Amino acid sequence: MLLRKQIHLPKQFLLAAQISDYLKDGRNLDEFTEFEDKTKKLTVDEVHAAFKKYFDTSKFVLVYAGDFSKK
Repeated sequence: MLLRKQIHLPKQFLLAAQISDYLKDGRNLDEFTEFEDKTKKLTVDEVHAAFKKYFDTSKFVLVYAGDFSKK
């Protein structure tokens, strides 16, 4: 139960912050729900296509940190 609350609480704060930003900017909350609906309808192929369009994977950098002597 506690773990579920730990996971759920940050999501509530994020949602509250997003709604606050919409209201602060004078935007209608309908835009918020429309955006959420649109993102839920995206397919994996559409997300992959957008990723390929806007990101150059040859310029990605992977960083590994930690103690790799331990297994």
